[in-house]
Amino acid sequence: MSELVHIGGAVDKLSAVLETLRAGAYRKEQAEAEALEAPPTSLLERLEESAEVDPTQRRRVVVARQIERCNINCLPCAGGGHGRSTTDEAGCRRFSLCPCGQMNRQLRAVQRMRLPAGAQRLTLENYEMPPELGELLERWFQLADAGEAPAAILTGPPGTGKTHFMVGAALRATLSGRRAAYIEAHHYRSLLSNQMDKVEGHEQIDPAAAIKGARALFIDEVGMQRGELERREICRLLHEAHAAALPVMLSSNLSPAELGFFGSGYLSAPVADRLRGACRDGELHHHFEGASRR
Repeated sequence: MSELVHIGGAVDKLSAVLETLRAGAYRKEQAEAEALEAPPTSLLERLEESAEVDPTQRRRVVVARQIERCNINCLPCAGGGHGRSTTDEAGCRRFSLCPCGQMNRQLRAVQRMRLPAGAQRLTLENYEMPPELGELLERWFQLADAGEAPAAILTGPPGTGKTHFMVGAALRATLSGRRAAYIEAHHYRSLLSNQMDKVEGHEQIDPAAAIKGARALFIDEVGMQRGELERREICRLLHEAHAAALPVMLSSNLSPAELGFFGSGYLSAPVADRLRGACRDGELHHHFEGASRR
């Protein structure tokens, strides 16, 4: 009988230990759950201006706050995202991004765009878009999704909404999975300052590096550059975009004639001819008018 009592006491002690472990695991799980983030309803809410000046651009840019964790079962990955690790039927371990990991990948893509400070507010949701411009945008995305390389040309006086529309379109492209390269043409030389080489006293830029990994190119303020070198660099960039079959959206204060679509102009003849064709001979051109919105 004494042995039975001893065994029973051991069982009770083991049960108590297991209960303590369960309680500790529960409290740990509760603490982890309290530290989780709710996935944002819109990723645009996680964009903000950087506090410091980007040394490669000498200006503040838009950065993205990634989601730390939104599921207890998420596992961190080397790329900074998080997902779940599973074993397939063949016994191989697989790692797949969870929904918040997918969101973080989109946020990193937005951050790589290096949008100028304040651009996180330039979304299509808060843009008053005339019907014909909305049709142009949908047509441009339709052609791009079909594997073509359309070129939307936006012209008009300063302050009429070209930059707002272009930034909004670039954000839409990136957040929908088509990572965009956004370039302010008058800042193009500083955009890749860490990749420049001095050649005969001038700073040369590699256009292929500017669009590396991108699936769409947005160039703002074409024609603002001063000097022959800058003009040639913009033409080289557009030539590389054509060679890579990238959809392009371009804005300028110059008219199509001044850009060179109907003769000599700012752009070289081959580049202007390619853009005119990709613009569907004016189908994807919109001229902005009206008073300045600034």
